[in-house]
Amino acid sequence: MNPEKTKMSKKKRGSGRSKAIHGSGVMPEFKRHIEETHGEAVDFSGASDEMRLSHRIMQLIDPYMEAFDVIILVDCVTIAWNECLREDFNIEGPFSLNNALLNYANYKDLIDILKSRKREMFSTNRRHIREVKVYEKGDNISVNVASDFDMKTAFTELAARLEDVSQDEP
Repeated sequence: MNPEKTKMSKKKRGSGRSKAIHGSGVMPEFKRHIEETHGEAVDFSGASDEMRLSHRIMQLIDPYMEAFDVIILVDCVTIAWNECLREDFNIEGPFSLNNALLNYANYKDLIDILKSRKREMFSTNRRHIREVKVYEKGDNISVNVASDFDMKTAFTELAARLEDVSQDEP
């Protein structure tokens, strides 16, 4: 199990309030919950962005931060991500969202857009999102993610990026 916390710069939410999405580690209550529910957890919050699923989630929802509440966006991207895994790789499993009452039909178009973005940006990533939790305190937002970690894919993607960078250097 891989719990992590995302780090991003200040963004506006659909409500018009400024919120800072940040991270320096997993929220203790999230990590405790994951370990109680799923067993041992590995904290990747200090890892590079390429290793952090929370960072990829934030990349997917970034263009929509002005128009939607971050909790709705994170729940929609979780659904989209896991639907892509089921449709593209026959990988499925249980997951939980922030908002148990999310009306899927109201957000179907957004979920479809996020599925397209996932396939375009992270087509080979096969990590299944188990749980996602948005924590708000004042103007700060923390997004924690627990995933089934696919080490082979993560290292393959990292090696490909490093190779691309080394080929671009003179």
